[in-house]
This record gives sequence, C-alpha cells and structure tokens, in this order.
Amino acid sequence: MPAAAQRKLVQSWCDVLPTLEKVEYLWFHSRVPQRLFDAACQVPRLKGLYIKWSGIKRLEAIGHASQLEAFHLGDSAQVESIECLGAMTKLRWLDLVNIKRVSRLDPLGKLRRLEGLGVEGSVWTTQRVETLAPIGQLANLRYLSIVNLRSADRTLKPLFALRRLEAFHAAAWWAPEEVAELRRRNRRLRPTSWTDHR
Repeated sequence: MPAAAQRKLVQSWCDVLPTLEKVEYLWFHSRVPQRLFDAACQVPRLKGLYIKWSGIKRLEAIGHASQLEAFHLGDSAQVESIECLGAMTKLRWLDLVNIKRVSRLDPLGKLRRLEGLGVEGSVWTTQRVETLAPIGQLANLRYLSIVNLRSADRTLKPLFALRRLEAFHAAAWWAPEEVAELRRRNRRLRPTSWTDHR
C-alpha cells in the first residue's frame, strides 16, 4: 500500500476508534504509530489493549483508558517514559517489551493489583534496568517474566518478598543460589516455569 494510502487508512481508524462504545478489547498486529495509540486509548470502555510492536514515544494517552485491566506493549524501543503507568491502578496484567530507553521501573511498584507482569528485552536487545526492587512490591504477582533483562545491581533479592509466584521466566545469568531461594519462597512455582534463556 502506498504511503499516502497508509496514512489515510490510519487516520480513518483514528477517527472511528473513540466512537466504539461497545468495544472492550483491541489487538494491533501491525506497527502502531503514536496517533493510532492515542486514539485507541480513547475507546470508552477499553479493558484490554494488545500492541505487537510500535513507534510510540509517549504513553500519556493511556490515562484516558481508566478501565484498562490488561496491556501488552510489544517491541517499542522509542518509548521515553513509563511514569504514567503508575496511575493505571486497575491493571492486572502488564507486558512491556524492549523499552530500552527506560531504566527505572519505579512506577510499576504502584500497580498493586498486578497478577501478571513482563518486562523483557527483545530477541536482539537486552533490557537494562537499575533494579528489580519495584517489582518486589507487587505482592499479588503470580506470573513474572524478565526474559533478556539485566539489572545494574545484578540481583534477584528484591523479588524475595514475593510469595505467590506460579510462573517465572528469566535468563540463565542470574545467580543459581538466588534462583533457588526464590523457588523456596514460592512453593507453587511450576517446575516447567523456569525458562533458561541465554
């Protein structure tokens, strides 16, 4: 499709999305530009938003989706900040993939209803963060994925506060004794839940 036709198609969706009063879940499997994301967040009753990959830089529009419970943001290397996610307190499931410009996870520590969380790198890019400490505040977590993620403090110890984990996916570079301790503290962790990504 020629570029002009693509722009016209995207604009038509931007116009219609805020009017879809009965839609609760949206899936985008093609690249999502900023204006399409902003329009999607205007869907009045949005509960779930899945984005496979994007060119999004700013997430602030998500504040309009006050009923959002599940948000998957696939490969989005241009995202500049996740600060606004700290106000999305109804979220139960959150996936963030290759948000490589973000190194502080502090806003996530406010999402106390989260049951599932993924903060991951991509196949080609390692996600680097300062610490996992904000994740350790999420007492209701049952599923956690930190595949291809490294923290500057190089430790899983902040996660030892978690007690309800049933599935945990991570790379093989974490200290084996810390992995064992995390398992000891989460007896419901399934044997197949550990993913050895190198």
